Amino acid sequence: VVTGIVYAYKDKPNSKLHVHLGVGLPTGETGADDLGAGGTNERLPLAMQLGGGTYDIHNGATWVNRMDVWTVGMHGRMRIHLGENDEGWAHGDSFNFDFWIARPVFSFLDFNLRLHNASWGDYYGTAPASSNPDDNPLSEIHRQGGSRTDAGMGLALDLGPVGRISLDGALPIDEWLDGPQFSTQRTLSLSWQLSF
Repeated sequence: VVTGIVYAYKDKPNSKLHVHLGVGLPTGETGADDLGAGGTNERLPLAMQLGGGTYDIHNGATWVNRMDVWTVGMHGRMRIHLGENDEGWAHGDSFNFDFWIARPVFSFLDFNLRLHNASWGDYYGTAPASSNPDDNPLSEIHRQGGSRTDAGMGLALDLGPVGRISLDGALPIDEWLDGPQFSTQRTLSLSWQLSF
């Protein structure tokens, strides 16, 4: 759960700069157990815990500039975890940055190119006593960080009063994973935006 505000620092027809500030609440499970390989009840590795258990600061900024035909935009955001949860650990901080350019193909259809960079840190604090990296590499809390840069393109269809539909695809052009994590091969997203 995140609550926050968006402040329009600059809000002109062709140029906008909005600043975001939010607080994440300590929701979700941080000490879940399940059956292990030996059939006994064991603490799940930190990467498999659904919650964070800490208060987090979510802040960032979005800048959009409309020119004659092209629109250029940047969006940066970070998530900073404050302290450790009741289990004695916390997620690593994360940073995301997007850069995009877009232009209309027709009056109702826009085309865009995008770069996205994400980086996230290792967990910090103390791993649960039952965690054993020899049994499960996900239990190694100091090898969970990484970074990835994706390049993508997309189309946005303006449907007037019923909103806007966007189809975006992306491929990783650089990825570094510090330890056993899921790699990304490609991303495809379909979204519907409705303003009222």
